[in-house]
Amino acid sequence: MAYLRLGFAIAVSLLLFAVPALAADQSSAPTPAFYDRPVLVIDPGMHTNQIWSAAADVEGRWAVTGSDDKTARVWSLPDGALVRTIRLPAGPGNVGKANSVAMSPDGALIAVGGWTRQTSADPQEQIYLFDRASGALRRRIEGVSLPALRLTFSTDGRLLAAMTGDKGLRIYAGDRDWAEVARDTHYSWASTALPSRLTEG
Repeated sequence: MAYLRLGFAIAVSLLLFAVPALAADQSSAPTPAFYDRPVLVIDPGMHTNQIWSAAADVEGRWAVTGSDDKTARVWSLPDGALVRTIRLPAGPGNVGKANSVAMSPDGALIAVGGWTRQTSADPQEQIYLFDRASGALRRRIEGVSLPALRLTFSTDGRLLAAMTGDKGLRIYAGDRDWAEVARDTHYSWASTALPSRLTEG
């Protein structure tokens, strides 16, 4: 019995010495851009934080909303039912917040922009294109320097416009695999203003 008590005392002493060292190692480790292990999320079936953006198809069948709760949600407008929850890659702090959403006029495609990096040293922000019916990721538009604060499709759904945290307006073309085809190089401040639909001309 004495040996068990002695062994227990030694184990506890070693643990007490190890805990501060482990804590120091963890505090000095860089914060990852994304969560590197599973994170439990309880989904109440509605947004739980500020909604920044909303959009709908031209026939008024579907709507999409983007929120600080790190979700974009697709709704059926005739009955108000939640159809799907879409999540951006998430991490600590702002990473994963959906600042902007847009829906193509036919309701087939959803664009979501927001915070996808922790620091300026991480890869640049992205705009995500999802299939509305399945929720599947269709395309990821790379190289956005700061989060897309406003997104909108053209009236024919061929173009996507983005107002970002800097560098003003960018235009992406669906027939070029959503590559950037134009930008306003004379404007370099954040903006959230865009019409609900772009008209070509």
